[in-house]
Amino acid sequence: MKPKALPITLLLLAAFNVHAQKKDYIINTKGDTIWCNISNPLLSKIKYTTADGQSATVTTETVSEYYCIGKKIRRRAVYVENKTEPEFLTVLENGSISLYEAVATNYNGISGSSVTVWFISKDSDQADLIKTSGAIIGKSEKDLKDTLADMLKDKKEIYDAYITEDKFSFKQIQKLVHWYNTGEKN
Repeated sequence: MKPKALPITLLLLAAFNVHAQKKDYIINTKGDTIWCNISNPLLSKIKYTTADGQSATVTTETVSEYYCIGKKIRRRAVYVENKTEPEFLTVLENGSISLYEAVATNYNGISGSSVTVWFISKDSDQADLIKTSGAIIGKSEKDLKDTLADMLKDKKEIYDAYITEDKFSFKQIQKLVHWYNTGEKN
């Protein structure tokens, strides 16, 4: 390497490394992005600390979304099944159609079990049940399939593929929503 090229190379490497340090963030209910460190203690509420040392608790009253870089988890405040208070759900797919996940774990003495529940929304913060690993109360699987079909109707190729394949697994739902949002067929 030429002697003149070494300082330029080192300078470029340093510049790229400065931007590589990513942080957690919250988006407050006003729409402002605040870079911070998010902590999730075992038996406590989720908190964030800003660069200037201010700490606050993550609540749906003040935060509409947050992202933890270490866990690669984004959670968004959404209204589930016509409830009047939003709750934080994990974002699986983000776009015109958003796909969310909630996992409930139940312990009964010696063992426990988990139920995975997925919700879906289209251009809204109102999310409806789309799939669960547990029992469905109040809706049939046909109702849930029809909900997905209605959301996909405006993109004929994706809608036709959904109807033709006639699959309704977690994997298939995520694949279709991703295709809808990005145009990338997996």
